Amino acid sequence: MKPSSILTLLIAGSIALPAAAQVDVTGTKTDVTVMQQWMRHNNRSPLRAMGTTVATDTLRAFVQVTDAQTVADSISAWGGTTCIISDNLLTIHLPIHALSRLTDMPEVTYVESSRRQRMKLDNARTSTGVERVHLGEGLETPFTGKGVMVAVIDQGFEYQHPAFKANGTSRVVKVWNHLKSKTPYTYIPAGHDGAEDTGGHATHVTGIAAGSKLPGTPYHGIAPEADIVMVASGFSSTAVAEELKWVSDLAKSRGQAVAVNMSFGTNIHPYDATDNMSRFVQSMSRPGFLMAAAMGNENGLNLHVSHTFDTAGSSIYLVMDYADYYNNAIIWSMDADGKKHFKFTPYIYNATTKQMLTLTTEEWNNCVNDMGESINPNNNRQYFLVLVDNINLANALNDYSSELYMAVKVEALTDDATFHAWMDPVIGGFVAIDNYGIAGDNDYVICNYANVPDVMGVGATVNRSDWTHYLNGMKVGFDNLSVGNLANFSSRGPGMTDVPKPTTVTPGDYVVSALNRYADVEEGNGNLQIDGTFIVAGVNGQGEAVAYKNASTETDDFYGVMSGTSMATPMLTGIMALWLQANPELTAEQVREIIRTTAVRDSQTGGVQGQWTAGWGYGKVDAYAGLKKALEMGATDGIAPMISDLTPVTLLKQEDAWRILFNVPTTRAEVTLTSLSGTVISRTSLGHIQAGHETTVSLTDLPQGMYIITVSTPHSRLSRKVMR
Repeated sequence: MKPSSILTLLIAGSIALPAAAQVDVTGTKTDVTVMQQWMRHNNRSPLRAMGTTVATDTLRAFVQVTDAQTVADSISAWGGTTCIISDNLLTIHLPIHALSRLTDMPEVTYVESSRRQRMKLDNARTSTGVERVHLGEGLETPFTGKGVMVAVIDQGFEYQHPAFKANGTSRVVKVWNHLKSKTPYTYIPAGHDGAEDTGGHATHVTGIAAGSKLPGTPYHGIAPEADIVMVASGFSSTAVAEELKWVSDLAKSRGQAVAVNMSFGTNIHPYDATDNMSRFVQSMSRPGFLMAAAMGNENGLNLHVSHTFDTAGSSIYLVMDYADYYNNAIIWSMDADGKKHFKFTPYIYNATTKQMLTLTTEEWNNCVNDMGESINPNNNRQYFLVLVDNINLANALNDYSSELYMAVKVEALTDDATFHAWMDPVIGGFVAIDNYGIAGDNDYVICNYANVPDVMGVGATVNRSDWTHYLNGMKVGFDNLSVGNLANFSSRGPGMTDVPKPTTVTPGDYVVSALNRYADVEEGNGNLQIDGTFIVAGVNGQGEAVAYKNASTETDDFYGVMSGTSMATPMLTGIMALWLQANPELTAEQVREIIRTTAVRDSQTGGVQGQWTAGWGYGKVDAYAGLKKALEMGATDGIAPMISDLTPVTLLKQEDAWRILFNVPTTRAEVTLTSLSGTVISRTSLGHIQAGHETTVSLTDLPQGMYIITVSTPHSRLSRKVMR
């Protein structure tokens, strides 16, 4: 194909008439967004580039290939950069003028645009919060994540927060600020990653997963001795792919198991995990490399619709509620046969005049960024993508008083044709208005990374209903919240792969963790906030508590409240780090089985253990029961022993009993309960004990007082005092 022939082919399918504003790139090597970027570059597109998109002179994309090195060499020669993700997949940054050369290469099979994703933080809920409940509370355990790597891909890191130090020494082993550098740092920098407008999201997330135990605060993380890797990402899908590969290679080079946290994503994806990013993430899964991702905070936003047409020729309108900035939607046919089953025609609905409007080419040019249809070669399904700038829409029509909605007419070309459609959640949703449209629902709304089969999709529960304000010591509460209930923002499944999502739920609504003091600090009128987040505790550089009246954002650091599935996800990431310490070659399939068989089903979740539901997944994660299962799997399957066996047992304190979990095999053990005076109350002898074996010491019927539990094995002796 000659360099100009790709343009000729694409223009042939572009918008030519207002009532037929469609793009058909079936048979080409590019998706709709790449095609539109090429056409804008050549000034041949009726679609105008908006400032919210990547500059039109640089293409960021995935490239499917048959020979990665040959294509990579060519891209370098054309002035681009590339990362070989696998033998058949590249990420590229390429001058857009070289696109035709790229698609002309016989080794290139498909070019898929990079998509921007967002953090899964619910900003509307950051003004109040509670002390985070550490899931290991009452667990006297050697499992602290020691020897395991916790990698956080995010934005808003404060590198030297005391929460990431132990005895003044940083627990951060590697930093890659991909926002500023093409390569990882060779040192742990001071300061922050430069993403001040994120509210310190990454710092908060990392503190939940792996924050240190400090003398000045109870807000330590789930895996407080894990090694920490910080990756400041720009959140484009190509960047995240490069970052995941780097984390994987780093873990291999260090010989460590790793739990990866991804508290971000997008709702604009195919939901069957066939896109290049999803397939790549799935390929990263291996024993000892576990990933968790946020489900999203979109429950209640009505971002999904579906419909089945019985006969060809039937049609309906999809109407998108007006958002502050733009409306972004994707419609997918459910037929994977490589054929067109729908005709898509865009309109603008004027709810003030009750008219469905067709626009001129010039009007579309002034308000639309991406619009077109194609058949995706990875799943052979037809799709239609639209992205409209709502401010420019009003400008294009010179109408600032009417209520304007983006609409798409969907007409069936075949009998028994089904589609699903999703919107991106920027204060919008599918609506039924004036006899047009279908009201949206909250099903099947899963962020793209959580949708990948071997990634644990995490929903959120309410963590606390009250908290103590650092400013004045007053308690703030919410009567309408019940601790343990599903957070009202937590997105629901099931998804469209064979693995339903969410996998599980953990506390995520009103969570206290480390704050980034460089993130939009506000001081004055006796109030101290970081990006609108009220602070609940302060510490100095040594991790010691600092009184509010003496606190300074110049020298001290802070803890504060945030909410979202962003906060629930690192809870599970930290727990997986504990499980990896116990069994460092756990697989994603085993983790799913651990969660399925040990997650809690109670009066709030309903159902029975092992049952999956769209909101709760398999239920509330149980760190202790999961730890026991991980140990049992290691013993049964002959998987590598736990990373550290210095402590032979894990003790779980409960109201009427102590549960004693054996971490390592032993020939015999004796468990003794005595009074402080040495009187033996009970003694149990055990033999031929395997890792994961559990015994219980009952405290029922004992008078109130202090007792001592002693566990003796041939190589160790452990004693603990217990109050009754």
